[in-house]
Amino acid sequence: MTTTPTTTTTDSRSSTVPTTASLQLYKQDILCGKDKVSAMHPGSVRFRLVMEHYVERYQRAASKYDKMSLTREIQSMFLKENARFLKWNSKLRQYEELSAAACRDKVCFIVYGEGFSL
Repeated sequence: MTTTPTTTTTDSRSSTVPTTASLQLYKQDILCGKDKVSAMHPGSVRFRLVMEHYVERYQRAASKYDKMSLTREIQSMFLKENARFLKWNSKLRQYEELSAAACRDKVCFIVYGEGFSL
């Protein structure tokens, strides 16, 4: 599988990684958003199903370190499958890839019990 070339920045203040070209969506991509398109995308559906299995394990984690380790494990699992966490940028009218920190925030949000909408 080939991916569309992108450029990344190291700006830690940014929650997205700017791209030079419009990204092509793949079935394993996880679309962040509350709209129907994001919710029904195959990667987003799979993400929610996998996360259901981690919620109890996260809630049983004894320390912040254990919880952070678990969120990194989850993130790593999806990255190994070439999944990207993408968010729609309405100004640019294209998807942008989230930074590693923003991806972990999304995982934490789900497993912490805040809800299953990205």
